[in-house]
Amino acid sequence: MSSTHNIKRERSRNKIFIALKNEPKRFTDLQKDTGLSAVGLTSILKIMLEEKEIKLDLIDNNKKYKLTKKGTISGSDLNYMSVGLTNITSRNGKYHPMYSQLKPLMLSSSLPWGIDSDLTVDGEIDSLNLLTRSDVFEIEKLLFKKILKNITKRKLNEKLYGEMILGFSIKIPELIQSIKKQSLDYMENMSKEELSLLNKYEHDPESMTQKELARMNILREKTRKQLQNL
Repeated sequence: MSSTHNIKRERSRNKIFIALKNEPKRFTDLQKDTGLSAVGLTSILKIMLEEKEIKLDLIDNNKKYKLTKKGTISGSDLNYMSVGLTNITSRNGKYHPMYSQLKPLMLSSSLPWGIDSDLTVDGEIDSLNLLTRSDVFEIEKLLFKKILKNITKRKLNEKLYGEMILGFSIKIPELIQSIKKQSLDYMENMSKEELSLLNKYEHDPESMTQKELARMNILREKTRKQLQNL
């Protein structure tokens, strides 16, 4: 098998890891999310099933693929940011270097800055201008102020060398649903008790008692009603 074929297969496998990261999905959903052909997807799924990275379960009366424990561990090793950029580029996405223009302004003033912000976006939504240059300009300034606040707790050392990358992957269909369902408003209006139970459920769902689960459902309904009254 050629190295090119191996790379292509690995990319397809990574797309499936990303698609199954948050929830089990049907074959048709996976095909839509990954952009793979039916034949190509079937081939990769067969390999992943044989390697026990995924399994096929009956969920809500639908056959769905889900990550196994082994698959979750393998998927966690992925550089999702790199894979996401590759996927967008392969779909003829648009690349905008130094998007905020703040660094060029600093350089023109003979000032150092230290923050680069590049934008890679699918061509289909590029014209929507969902994040303007001005928006990212403000985000860069906020990042600088947050870092400044944290770094002053320690003595600045000019000999320090390092780099960090903060990535945001913005999935438009999911984001639209989040706006419609007021996800952020819900989180900001949760009671401390609901948040505490939610954290416990997130970290160790099996430790939740039936009483705690019932209480969490009551608190959820209370938060939803509170949102309706806003």
